[in-house]
Amino acid sequence: MSFGSAFGAIVSLKNNRRLKSGRAEKHFAGKEQISGIQSHRTPTKKELQETRKRLKAEYKARQLKIYGISAIVLVLLLSVFLYFMF
Repeated sequence: MSFGSAFGAIVSLKNNRRLKSGRAEKHFAGKEQISGIQSHRTPTKKELQETRKRLKAEYKARQLKIYGISAIVLVLLLSVFLYFMF
């Protein structure tokens, strides 16, 4: 093994080590910033009920929107079909 290839291997290993350490630091720094929960406590029954109600309301609103858009598209397709058939 010549000196040039050995030196190239050493440089490559150092670069890989630097890249790996930088990724780990970014990963751990991001978790602290992403986490919106400050304390890890168990929610009370009232908080759980409020969360359930809010989620059910959001689900119902999303379903109504989907049904409404589906109905409009169906009516449009039916009207185009009837227009070209007759």
